[in-house]
Amino acid sequence: MAVAYALFVGLFLTRGLKWRQLLPVFVQSGVVTAAVLLIVSMASIFSWLLTILQIPQTIATMISTMTDSPSVVVILLAVFILICGLVIDTLPALIILVPVLGPVGDQFGLDPMYFAIMIVLNLTIGMITPPVGPVLFVVSTVGRVRLETLSRAIIPLLLVELFVLALVIAFPAISTAVPRLFGLTH
Repeated sequence: MAVAYALFVGLFLTRGLKWRQLLPVFVQSGVVTAAVLLIVSMASIFSWLLTILQIPQTIATMISTMTDSPSVVVILLAVFILICGLVIDTLPALIILVPVLGPVGDQFGLDPMYFAIMIVLNLTIGMITPPVGPVLFVVSTVGRVRLETLSRAIIPLLLVELFVLALVIAFPAISTAVPRLFGLTH
């Protein structure tokens, strides 16, 4: 629907798109779509491999046996999830990691809402972190920007996001105050 709408607007309303431009536009969108889908498929293959080899389960067991401190467990889990976010797309990572790491968080008495927010924040930071962040490749391909240029440009934003993650880890109330206000968590 979005493509049909964009074609209608471009051809008839704004008249910014000419009929002779349609073939090059379709070819360019096919190339960009193929590049993005190749990146997503590689991330899916990697997540399948992680699942088959049971790597998240092994690491979750290691983390839960390393310490009795919930704070240390949260930091270890954050590092692990951030690394996973570097190479796995968000949805497969959530499907793989939440069932494995959820019991670890529960074992150490972590608020489920806080734990979920920390996982999602970690994965999204991981997806834009150089050198392997999958979103960097997508933005680089779609924006036709060199990956090196994009990686340098994103560093200040990445530092701010890591600071926010550190604040969320250090002060769990930051991530649970609003949900608590609306009665969504205990």
